[in-house]
Amino acid sequence: MNVNSENSFRLAELDVVPSRNQLVLGEKVWVLQPKVMAVLFYLAQHQDRVISGEELLSELWKGRIVTPGSVQKSMNSLRKALAEVFGDREVITHFSKRGYQLLITPEFLNPTDSIVNRVDREPQENPDVESSLSVNPVDRKSYRQLLGILIGIVILGSLVYVYRSENNSLQPMIVEKNHQTHFSQFTEFSNQQYRESKVVSHPDSQHFAYVRQTLHSNQIWDVESQLMVKSAGGEDWQIAITQGDWEFIGWSPDGRYLVAVERWREDGDSVIANFYEIENYLYTFHIFTLDLTKKRLLEKHLLSQWQGKVDSLTWRDPSTIEFVASQGPAIARDIYRYSMNDELLSEWDLPNSKAVPLITSVKNQLTAVVVRDNRAIRLELLDEKFQTRMNWQLDEPVLSVNWIPDASGVLVLTQSRQAFVYYWTGEKKPLSVQLPNQQLLSGISYRQDGRAIYYSVENHRTSIEWKNDGIQIKVPDKIDAENMVFSSDGKQLLTLISDNDQHAIWIRSSVESESRQLLSITDSQRPSDFIW
Repeated sequence: MNVNSENSFRLAELDVVPSRNQLVLGEKVWVLQPKVMAVLFYLAQHQDRVISGEELLSELWKGRIVTPGSVQKSMNSLRKALAEVFGDREVITHFSKRGYQLLITPEFLNPTDSIVNRVDREPQENPDVESSLSVNPVDRKSYRQLLGILIGIVILGSLVYVYRSENNSLQPMIVEKNHQTHFSQFTEFSNQQYRESKVVSHPDSQHFAYVRQTLHSNQIWDVESQLMVKSAGGEDWQIAITQGDWEFIGWSPDGRYLVAVERWREDGDSVIANFYEIENYLYTFHIFTLDLTKKRLLEKHLLSQWQGKVDSLTWRDPSTIEFVASQGPAIARDIYRYSMNDELLSEWDLPNSKAVPLITSVKNQLTAVVVRDNRAIRLELLDEKFQTRMNWQLDEPVLSVNWIPDASGVLVLTQSRQAFVYYWTGEKKPLSVQLPNQQLLSGISYRQDGRAIYYSVENHRTSIEWKNDGIQIKVPDKIDAENMVFSSDGKQLLTLISDNDQHAIWIRSSVESESRQLLSITDSQRPSDFIW
């Protein structure tokens, strides 16, 4: 492998390629997160001294609100990767209250480009050499006039170009629509024994992938999450299983690969964080090569242990995934791309935008992106040249964005669980989906032929666990939390329980084994509060 690229260097027998975020040892290649590689490169640039955590924060996390824990997480990941190469040998040492230092002297493969060995040279003036651009005093006035005219022409040309660019960026694209928006038939695939969600259609429209979860106990985090593929005939095929969760799944444009992002936490921690915790998970990207005809797993490709938060996943092309993620709980989101062909992980910025990306979705080199600009949330549709051709200000956050198969627009699921279609022409349409009472949309996408949609729903339920004298009592579901009050002695709980349009007041006592209904009421009699 050729590693003589700009800024590459060697640590003993290990080749480090910052431009590709790679560690290379013979035929083995490790891919680091960009920020982890940035830490290693900075330590190598300044190997002759101790680097404080504050200096790393100020130099590598410029303009971002982060904590010292961000440096520590990157350092932990770096040490773990180096340990796979050097074993127990100490490569990076930590001096208490001072900082970090790389113990192996780096050998830069292009010394003139390294910051450690670079000598800045200023142009030397030679008084014996006469300038060839001298101007005669007689011609100075004409020269200044000509220069002013040229500058004016350049400025005018720039203004015309900017005007045209801004107008072109808002000109709608015309894409022929070939999909349905009204659906008359309904087929239920769900098995009531499981929780099934995150349905994604295969390009052949004959298969779809989804996630199935099985609850092993009464603990909400004790689940087994299965990655499944179902054929049009209803046959299921289990691809993989985890004790964590499959956060995102997606087929490559040619249908050859299925990518699934496994989300999990440290051993012993609940997959579901407590309400007071900052979400900080570990993610592993699994890319499966599948033979759908023979139901065989041909190959699996891994991008392991991404730390932070992954917010969306899409395919940029048949061999490149694109995802929006942060590298820690207090670090801003960025767009990353991972190419399977060369195992290259790279960071990508939105052209001409300082907004924070939240979600991206790609089809036929067309990009839909949701961004946060100050406090505003905006949906933009970009053409093949990444020029914005249509945008909308959104009233609320977005859970998912999926392209309509004909690429005429995108299907958006909002935080309030409403589905809308946004077209290149600027048109916005609600997509009506019939749902049973007390259920909300949790995911929606088009089948690849545009003639059907897949969606999943979840029950909107509220429950509470009452611990009394060491005894845990489960109160019935569907409680209206605003109408719940304990008696003064704390031994009785009065609640309002609603089931569709039926309401009832129930009482639960710590000395009774069952709840007891006191009164059935109508909507007009529904109380606003209880008083003992």
